[in-house]
Amino acid sequence: CPEGKTSAARASACGVCPPGYQCSVTGGTTPCAPGTYSNDDATECSQCPPGHYCPGATDKQQCLVGTYQNATSQAECVACPGGKHQY
Repeated sequence: CPEGKTSAARASACGVCPPGYQCSVTGGTTPCAPGTYSNDDATECSQCPPGHYCPGATDKQQCLVGTYQNATSQAECVACPGGKHQY
């Protein structure tokens, strides 16, 4: 399979690499580590951007209302301090 595609053992066709995984030329999939993510057809995982969290083996998730994240490569968002809010 080409990079970014995957296949089951002895499959005759290659499929899309699922979000949260990176796919190698051997057809294998490796889950993205916490703090990283991937979209479909990824050959490697990317750093999680600010405003999002990446718990691992998923696509990036936007921080929920009342939480924030202003650093990259984070697996979770943090609660807004008292008197502050995020929307």
